[in-house]
Amino acid sequence: MVARRACDGCAVRKTRCDGQCPCIQCLNADLDCTFRKVHKRPGPKGPRKATRERLLRAIVQDVQRGVTESKNIPEDTGQSVTIPAALPADTGQLSPERIPLSSICSCLEIYRDRLYSIWPAVDSQALASRLTDCDPENDPEIYALATSVCAATLSQLRLDAVPVSSSRFEAETLRARSTYDYRERVSLSSVLTSFFLHSYYGNTSRRKSSTLSLREAIAFADLISLQSTCLNEAADSKEREHYLRVYWLLFITDRGHAMQNNVPATMVRISRLPSAWSPNGQNRWGPFVRLIQLFLQADKPLIESLVQGDSSAAAFSQTQIGDIQNRLRNLGSSPLDATETERADILVTQHWMRTLLWQLSISHFVMNSTDRDDAFSLMHPASIGRDLLATMSSMPHETFELHGPGMEMKLFDIANALLDVNVVLSSVSSSLTARQYPKNIMIELSRVISSMTLTKSSPLRTLQQRMAEIDIFMEVHPQLLLNFHERGSSQVPEETLQWSNSPTN
Repeated sequence: MVARRACDGCAVRKTRCDGQCPCIQCLNADLDCTFRKVHKRPGPKGPRKATRERLLRAIVQDVQRGVTESKNIPEDTGQSVTIPAALPADTGQLSPERIPLSSICSCLEIYRDRLYSIWPAVDSQALASRLTDCDPENDPEIYALATSVCAATLSQLRLDAVPVSSSRFEAETLRARSTYDYRERVSLSSVLTSFFLHSYYGNTSRRKSSTLSLREAIAFADLISLQSTCLNEAADSKEREHYLRVYWLLFITDRGHAMQNNVPATMVRISRLPSAWSPNGQNRWGPFVRLIQLFLQADKPLIESLVQGDSSAAAFSQTQIGDIQNRLRNLGSSPLDATETERADILVTQHWMRTLLWQLSISHFVMNSTDRDDAFSLMHPASIGRDLLATMSSMPHETFELHGPGMEMKLFDIANALLDVNVVLSSVSSSLTARQYPKNIMIELSRVISSMTLTKSSPLRTLQQRMAEIDIFMEVHPQLLLNFHERGSSQVPEETLQWSNSPTN
């Protein structure tokens, strides 16, 4: 009978061993009979190098597509595969493509420090703690929320030159969601995950995906009765305030997205606003409340007229539109506790809405060509541009860049209205001074937008193309700059505008 394991001597000499110690072969040969050699495990010894590289290549492609199962393994080309730094090494866990917790927590800290004032919806420290305490495989909903926050944060700040890119975080969010029926297991985390995916897609110029994700977030909010919780007096006050911030964040995002993309708005305004005060007595959310108030002031005429194409705008009298313009102008002052990032959001949104209302007015009312501070003047965009430049001159450009492409679109809309004024004045006005004033404002505003844009964005290219078409160049006469202190409406320092000394053609 052959032994299941041969001794060392029989194994080397390839003779039959009886498995005894000493065995008969070693006794006959006068050898020491030992069993020290460690035998290798029988069966397949693992994939060859080329096979391993094919598998890793497939995993990388699947992560980028946001799926978990490989469908088409690429053919072996004989070339080595470079695995991105974003893909962690295989630690023997079930999901080797999962993003390391340390990378997620680092992004959550960036969100807390730089973007929480813009999206005051997620307690990043509590989320990181929950991730640390649980297994993401057992709580994919929380893991998906965390990775969606990271995707939105990195794309908003354009920080893709990091070990884990925003696209990788987005793919992980979709992968985590694919592991459970997230459309049936709806919670506040579901609402927020879809919201942050909307922000990510908006930042990466994926307009349709951005719109669908926002609609999904709003639908989830309806399914969990978010509106009822916000108005429930019996609910825990801390929880209710959190729900209110989420609800109004969805509301102003829905309105801004509708106005910029000409799609219907779906969120319904409610009677309760979030409190500006935190439990420790700080005016923590005052700037956020001010931003909500700006949207509420102009909500009805802008949404009904600009987005839905409703002729009911004619139902608003010139006096009513003028009152809304005055209220918007008065709401522009930000709370004392506002950060520069919050002030930038409030002030640019104020000027943007004033511009949209002016564009609405020219379609329904007779405009004058005299007082540019009049909301019904053809020159009013020049006054708005003047106020905007005063705002931007007092803050570093980084505070505007934090708001991402949404801020660029607002600035583009304001500049575009100014270009319209230049076109009209060039054809109807014989006064060089009247034509030069909005031109000077336009030139300086385009300079500011160009200097703060990190990439050659589509709005900037469109703006530069229009300027070239109507023959606006970057050289102006400094003596043609009109008095920016007129009516005391905006104390713009002389150094606000850096004019060229070159003559105008």
